[in-house]
Amino acid sequence: MRQLRHIILLLCLTTLCPKAVMAQLVPRDIPTIEAYINDHKKQRSLLLARATLEESNALLHKASKVTHREYRDINLELDKYTRAFDIIDLVYSTVSTGFNVYRTYDNVSEKIGKYKTMLEDFNEKIIQRGRIESADTLLLAVNARAVANLAGECQNLYSSVCVLAAYASGQVCCTTASLMLMIDNINKSLDRIKDIVNSAYYQTWKFIQARTSYWKSEIYRSKTIRQMATEAFDRWMEAGNILDY
Repeated sequence: MRQLRHIILLLCLTTLCPKAVMAQLVPRDIPTIEAYINDHKKQRSLLLARATLEESNALLHKASKVTHREYRDINLELDKYTRAFDIIDLVYSTVSTGFNVYRTYDNVSEKIGKYKTMLEDFNEKIIQRGRIESADTLLLAVNARAVANLAGECQNLYSSVCVLAAYASGQVCCTTASLMLMIDNINKSLDRIKDIVNSAYYQTWKFIQARTSYWKSEIYRSKTIRQMATEAFDRWMEAGNILDY
């Protein structure tokens, strides 16, 4: 069909066009005609290659756009999941902080109640009866140290709570990591407060039990370093006299 069209077109040109024009359009020598044919084939091949490259480039660009969009979407999804996990950690830390506050309050409140009862018993059985010993200053030392440590931890707790309140009210910019750090500091301060109270209570309980139950002044009598050194020197001198040194 295509060859038939070419033949009809050639006949029309031969019939309608003058011979001078025919001589210019159709070369007479065979090598020239073959050169035209080869050049046409090369140009056609180049055009086909160019079209193929352009189509490939378009497909590659399209694929890269899809890949970029998927990469961006994946990043957004991962960011959402990361934020979700951060929020879960924050909520968990906040809930644990809330429970820790209640546990610390209950524990400290219970220990302070027992502390008060112990000191009242000590006052009734020892102080009011005039059975004061120099060793009783241990109670003052233990309680003074506990109060000083509690004052420091309460100051740290107050600072952390103030920063957390500033974060919550929007007065200070923060991240999820900063909030979790503040909550962790609050938990640690609460734990240290509980440990300080428990340690002071246990030391006071041991001393008061010994003082009110089976205290022997001859055994538990407190002495200064000077007194202990003098007694040790005297014993050494006595031992020397016995051995005739």
